[in-house]
Amino acid sequence: MNEAPLQKTSDAINLKKVVKQFGGQLVLDAVDFAIAPHEFVSLVGPSGCGKSTLLRLIAGLETIDSGSLSLPLIGRQKNPSTQGNQSAQIGETAFVFQESNLLPWLSAFDNVALPFRITGRPVDRDLIESTLDTVGISAAEFAKLPKHLSGGMKMRISIARALVLKPKVLLMDEPFAALDDLLRTQLNEELLRIWAGDKLTIVFVTHNISEAIFMSQRVAVMGADPGRIHDVIPVSFDYPREKSLKSSSDFAKCFARVSQLLEETNR
Repeated sequence: MNEAPLQKTSDAINLKKVVKQFGGQLVLDAVDFAIAPHEFVSLVGPSGCGKSTLLRLIAGLETIDSGSLSLPLIGRQKNPSTQGNQSAQIGETAFVFQESNLLPWLSAFDNVALPFRITGRPVDRDLIESTLDTVGISAAEFAKLPKHLSGGMKMRISIARALVLKPKVLLMDEPFAALDDLLRTQLNEELLRIWAGDKLTIVFVTHNISEAIFMSQRVAVMGADPGRIHDVIPVSFDYPREKSLKSSSDFAKCFARVSQLLEETNR
């Protein structure tokens, strides 16, 4: 599979001069950024630069103070006078947090069934089972409670829960931060496979520069005080991306460029 072409006819996500404050403190200032349908974009930057806040604004979990934020792919427009999500967009976007946030009293299967029940839709058992299979959860694990699952399996189930309603936009806030390097790399590769197959638009927050470069078509470098996007680095490697890519000189050059920008931006 070659690198997925970016569609220029319409953006999946478009932010124009977005401003967000908390308690009078400016968290995001005049953020301008557009993301194409089926693009994989990572956000990197220091703690407190507004990466997670930006994700929550896109998801509709927070409201913007000024500017505009639109998701043309799903027909949603947000500005300070039209806050909140419309019910028609429930399931169109999905959010994966750093913690798996599984309900401890529900089985793996029932955790993934939760979006159907929350939205009042009939539970599609076949779709739940196929989604769990897609993220590498076998039928033998479906009935297990979260306390009997490893950290990696919990995150897989969390991703399955986000994917089961077939969203167009997937927002991920450091989902692999707590995992060991081997498992993290494995889940990076599996997420890329899912992204390619399901034609998702993904916005991925990480502190790991190598992870951002390995997965993304573009890496947006953010700075703090206040938070804004200072530069966007294209990543031109073809897909599928093999682990050996990380030891190449081109990968090292891209890593050095992102690292330098982070250092310059946040001095």
